[in-house]
Amino acid sequence: MDRRQFLSATPSLGLIPAIHGQHVIGPSNPNAKAAISHTFATVAACLADKMLCYSEGIGMVQIRAGEIVEAQGFRYQVAASAASDQHITTAGGVKLYVVPGDAGFNVLAFGAAGDYSNLTGVGTDDTGPIRAAFKAAMTVGLPVHLPGRQYRITDTLCMPNADYKFSFKVIGDSGNSTRIWFDNAVPKKNMFYSDLNISYVNFEDIELLDRTPGTSRAIQFVGTLSGGPAWKHLFKGVRIVGFQEGARFDGGATIFTDAYQSEVMFLHSKFRNCRKSLIYNNIQAVNHQLIGLDIENDDVADASEKWPMIVFERGSFINHLGGSVIGYGPYVSFTYPCVGGAFQVTAQFASRGVRMEARGDGPFIDHNTASEIAASNAFRLRFEDMAVIASRSASPILARFGGRVYARFDNVHSNVPMDVQAYMTADLGRHSENGKIDLNGCRRLNYKRVSDHAAYGSAAVRASDRRAIPAEISMEEEGPAGTVVDGYYQLTADRKTIYSGNWQVAELKTLTWAPSDASGFGGGSNPATMQVFLPQHARPCKFRLLCDDINAAAAIVLDLYFVVAGKDVLVATLAPPDAGHFEANIRGPSKTLVIWMADGLDWDGKMKVVKSGSSDSFVGLIMIDYM
Repeated sequence: MDRRQFLSATPSLGLIPAIHGQHVIGPSNPNAKAAISHTFATVAACLADKMLCYSEGIGMVQIRAGEIVEAQGFRYQVAASAASDQHITTAGGVKLYVVPGDAGFNVLAFGAAGDYSNLTGVGTDDTGPIRAAFKAAMTVGLPVHLPGRQYRITDTLCMPNADYKFSFKVIGDSGNSTRIWFDNAVPKKNMFYSDLNISYVNFEDIELLDRTPGTSRAIQFVGTLSGGPAWKHLFKGVRIVGFQEGARFDGGATIFTDAYQSEVMFLHSKFRNCRKSLIYNNIQAVNHQLIGLDIENDDVADASEKWPMIVFERGSFINHLGGSVIGYGPYVSFTYPCVGGAFQVTAQFASRGVRMEARGDGPFIDHNTASEIAASNAFRLRFEDMAVIASRSASPILARFGGRVYARFDNVHSNVPMDVQAYMTADLGRHSENGKIDLNGCRRLNYKRVSDHAAYGSAAVRASDRRAIPAEISMEEEGPAGTVVDGYYQLTADRKTIYSGNWQVAELKTLTWAPSDASGFGGGSNPATMQVFLPQHARPCKFRLLCDDINAAAAIVLDLYFVVAGKDVLVATLAPPDAGHFEANIRGPSKTLVIWMADGLDWDGKMKVVKSGSSDSFVGLIMIDYM
């Protein structure tokens, strides 16, 4: 009789006779008290026993199927001598079923010692007992309980449910007291593994640690079309510490054989000092919720190796709400593999209310520059309500993007200026650069284009091609409207938009200055100068005036200069003969000026408006149109 038949057996089968009025153990009352035929002080003594046996013999004590044995407070029921599904077997050959308690199956009842010491590195190998407990639990649909001790295992624990009726659930006492150490020297060997259609896996209040830091993988799920979908896994109060890879979600051999690995939740859990914390290599790993998840790397090796935290090898749909991320490596790292369709419409990462301690120079949101962007669909990223505490004062890189990225930053605040970089790529026909980068309501974030580096399957961009840009970029800063920097008035609450080489609907913007109606601009001075910064990366196109009648009799000339490398370059002149509206195209005297305007890198936007020809003031509006 197998274990499932045993659990559903009735007294008429003779397995558990009612003795002295005691209740029978059965599915409706598995923990009811029954007569104890034999008692041992410890589970170890029970396992080592050679006295109990199925047949009579000299010096032996005969025991029959259905009798109850107790050891260390745990209860066991004797299995038939021909049984093959027993949980443990004594040294004398008696086969026993562990009777579950209120919390499910306790691993100590299966012979686990839980005596490992991380200080001495010495402890019993509990792989066998823990594996037996998991198999028993998945057979009948109960959890496995690991009391607050330190356990040592040396081999992979599998979590399939194809051969068993129910899924996998392990519960500890807390992440600070229940610890399982993986004593393994094989790189990326799995501590826990599943490659079948397993759903509803639960890890709760437990800590998993790599005894040789940076060697093993804590958990791997593989979802393939042949294995069927899997979903609804829960990690609650779990700490994963010191692994080469923390948790990995893989698909099939190709993206077309990926099966669902969806609806997974990490709740109030932590990854610490893992070389990679979460890895997604399955486009069907969707709707994963990381709630209150912390990722913390403070190992000294992180400073040079820059361990990535959440890694997208293929696109998935992941949400991170609350929690914190700490370390030198990127919070988010994503790569476009050179496989068509690798990023589909589900390719998105959203982060809200996360606090980041960004150590080092970055980038902390990293589109891997080895990506071949020509072969993939766009990836979308959104960061909201994020506080960034950077440890470097000299403009660390918050984010680095190539083409085909839609990234939005809302209410992201940094304590130091940080750059959001977008790399320009050549050959737009092959390397499509459709995308958009938005910075809205942010503080101390600066958008910068990078043209002099080869990346994303492209050579460095030639100076003559610098109108090519990676995306449409919009930026809006918090705070005061502007401030004076080195004598130049610079807007800080501006909005900047740059469009790519494709045809788009563009909004023309105007930088407008209205001198005081009473005194105007430059009264009593000839010449008079006003200095201003154009919003970064803007493309100026017209110089315009709206003159008041008071200027009608004055011979006023207004010149617009760009200040490039400390030199004034005249780009437009207006000499209004009367009141009204006047405009002039902004034109440069040399080819280099075209590059300054188109590129926004060599020219930083410094301008001068100079009034001359009269000591009278100019009254009206001075306007510079730009895109």
